Amino acid sequence: MKRTRRVVAGRRAFTLIELLVVMSIILVLTGLLAGGAFALQNMGRVKAAKVDIESIGVGLAAYNRDFGVYPPDTDTRFAGGLVGSNECLVYYLGRRLRKGLNTYGPYVEFKEAKLQDSNNNGYDEYKDPFTTPYYYAENRSDPSNTSTHNPRGYDLVSAGPDGELGGGMSPSTGYVDAGSGDVQGLKGQADNISNWKN
Repeated sequence: MKRTRRVVAGRRAFTLIELLVVMSIILVLTGLLAGGAFALQNMGRVKAAKVDIESIGVGLAAYNRDFGVYPPDTDTRFAGGLVGSNECLVYYLGRRLRKGLNTYGPYVEFKEAKLQDSNNNGYDEYKDPFTTPYYYAENRSDPSNTSTHNPRGYDLVSAGPDGELGGGMSPSTGYVDAGSGDVQGLKGQADNISNWKN
């Protein structure tokens, strides 16, 4: 028995199976395009984080040239107990500072949209493109400390797309990689973006 298509208003109509096949193809193509767009968006954010780290690095170098040291990564002299490394970074690089009779800075023009007072203490943190704060450590510890990536400089790290630092950041040691037994930490550090890594 031969099957024929129904004719609706002078035209042949699609069968339910044909419509389902076409819808499936459209859904698959949409999924592939969305996945590609997400990957491109992620790549753009990684590049933006690298640019941020480079521009902050230029500001840190200029600050070091003017003051002979890098900005502190902890500071308790301010009202509200400013102790965060990222807050110190924004405070010292984002405003004019006096040294004797001279005025220096600001060293970095932080984008307003990426500044946020996360700790509700009146001081802003600078967020990376993945909306987590950059991690900063002024490495003023013993230069023979091999756990620090830049013993005489600073460490500046974005936790990357997964938001997991995969290691530790402290004023005395800078950034320390996750230990070999810490599988979750190693996974987290794989996508870190930093001033010592391309």
